[in-house]
Amino acid sequence: VFLKDTGGRLLQRLLVQLENPTPEVLQVELLHSGQEATLTLPPGSSTYPIFIPEPLQAGTVVVRLRSGGTLAETASCLVRPPHHWRVHVVQTSHHDAGYTDLPGRVLLQHDAWLAQALDFAHEMRHFPTSAQFRIVIEQAWSLEHFLQRATDAQAQQMLQLLRSGQFELNALFGNMVSELCGHETLVRALYHSAQLSRQHAFPLLCAEHNDIPGFSWGMARVLAQAGIQFFCPGLPLYYDWGPLKLQSFWDQAAIFRHPGPGAFWWETISGERLLFYCNNSGCGGDCRPELPGLASQLQQWEEAGYPYSVVRWPVIGAERDNSPYHPGYSQAVRAWNEEWAFPHLINSTNAAFYREFRSHLPPDLPTWRGELPGQDYPSGATSTARPTARNRVTHALAPAAEKLAAFAQLAGEFEYPGALLRQAY
Repeated sequence: VFLKDTGGRLLQRLLVQLENPTPEVLQVELLHSGQEATLTLPPGSSTYPIFIPEPLQAGTVVVRLRSGGTLAETASCLVRPPHHWRVHVVQTSHHDAGYTDLPGRVLLQHDAWLAQALDFAHEMRHFPTSAQFRIVIEQAWSLEHFLQRATDAQAQQMLQLLRSGQFELNALFGNMVSELCGHETLVRALYHSAQLSRQHAFPLLCAEHNDIPGFSWGMARVLAQAGIQFFCPGLPLYYDWGPLKLQSFWDQAAIFRHPGPGAFWWETISGERLLFYCNNSGCGGDCRPELPGLASQLQQWEEAGYPYSVVRWPVIGAERDNSPYHPGYSQAVRAWNEEWAFPHLINSTNAAFYREFRSHLPPDLPTWRGELPGQDYPSGATSTARPTARNRVTHALAPAAEKLAAFAQLAGEFEYPGALLRQAY
């Protein structure tokens, strides 16, 4: 998948594996495409890169190995025109209030991670545009908590990064079991981000819903009618984790009509639709800034027929939920792009990926209606029956209290408890 630019001419890298069964170090010549290279071949296995002009059509590359002037071996390789990959490296921190620590401590951790992210953005502001430090704030609760406690300078820096698009806030308040949410609760899940967006004039375009095995169809309508255009959930394929490799939520190849990550239009019951893109990344993807698995994964997708040359590659800062953000991705992207023309890496956001990806969509992109029923979370709520029941009662009481408070304020001197009601939600 690697292409190097040599003064406007693209060369494709091929790797030749050489086996020297003798204990001696050999001097050999490698011949290919009219080129010849002299190698010092150690005992055992070794790998040597060769570069050929980028193939514009399918063909065969023949490589010859000469030792002592005698032709010793010939090998051939079928090559096809390669993708010019553009990889949007999207860094987030998976928000799970309670999995790694008590919720109150998790909130404080995210305060610290977001403060660090501001420092990283400042330190790397002179990096090339594609390598500058970028993050997506997975859910609104951490940003809201951070802004309530940040210094004025931190808050202004955060808001400026959000306005510029270097940082991005997703639309939902949290990763919720949406099948247990009434309509009002689903709508209110957008209130926090929408208010921040309106108040501070930064864009709100995308939503994630991660590490939850399913979601309600109502979410599609709520997102679409709020102006959200792009939904990219990270679905945990639990049944595929074990040795049996059982099918999980869906037949992915049938849904996307091709292997690898994919997209479709998710249509609401009232006819609106939003673009659904899924990497099936669960809690957020790889956590190694050097991106060791990226090239082999791109090659697998290319060979399997992935139809696009642009892809979203989600990453996190550590192998844990509620992870810190990692500056190493900026350094890795800068070094990678200095060496290779393609794959070209971009430290990115969901919105930036969406803007590029939508220009690649075919006119016959599949449209799907309906919901993805959760495997276990909705039924698992019965194991906490008393808090679940209290929560469901609150779903009815909170809007009732809101209405009565509004009437009370209109009728007399009662002060409408807006902050308290917002906190209740």
